Amino acid sequence: MEKGNSIINAVKRLERAGSEHSRATQKLYEAAREVASLIEAQVPAGVKLPRGYYVKEICSNVGCADFLCIKIPLEYAGTQHYEETRYIDGIGRYLHGDFHCWVPGQDRATVLKFAEDIADGLLDEIAEWLEARAAKAEQAAEVLENAK
Repeated sequence: MEKGNSIINAVKRLERAGSEHSRATQKLYEAAREVASLIEAQVPAGVKLPRGYYVKEICSNVGCADFLCIKIPLEYAGTQHYEETRYIDGIGRYLHGDFHCWVPGQDRATVLKFAEDIADGLLDEIAEWLEARAAKAEQAAEVLENAK
């Protein structure tokens, strides 16, 4: 009888742990989506951000959407041969239902790396990058104004 209770307790523990894991992962993904949306609203698509991040605009037949991405090096036989695009806030479905426009979903490893980068100052680095970009644009505009 002792083994039976042990198995029942183990099953209950497994179910509880699985439920907590699912809840925590969902919370992690949602938080990543919110921070990614904030970055996407401030940064132009297609430019390289600090630490290799970039905003990618994807267009379907119905409309466009921005996603925060990073290229992850893939290793083959101990050497880097390829890069794979990972989506911080990917949706894991067709954009706007357009069957020609698949957007990959989020994955745990990439979102955890993003959270680590955020904790390590990524938002400040992006803000500094934006400030430098704005200053350069101001200088260029001044040169053009003076040329008139």
